[in-house]
Amino acid sequence: MVFHGTNSLADEPEEWILDPAQNKWFRRAMTLVADQTKAPPHGDIKPITFDAFDALCDEFITEA
Repeated sequence: MVFHGTNSLADEPEEWILDPAQNKWFRRAMTLVADQTKAPPHGDIKPITFDAFDALCDEFITEA
């Protein structure tokens, strides 16, 4: 799921999640997860923090 969610050439997420906003959220969330396995040379893995997840949700979930 992470691979397909972060691969801009993959169309699978669009088949699983039909709503464009939900699909975009999924792809962004999978990017957060993918960053857990990608460390720059001599660097640290970027942790998923509450603030990072909260910012992602704030971008897509708004109060009416």
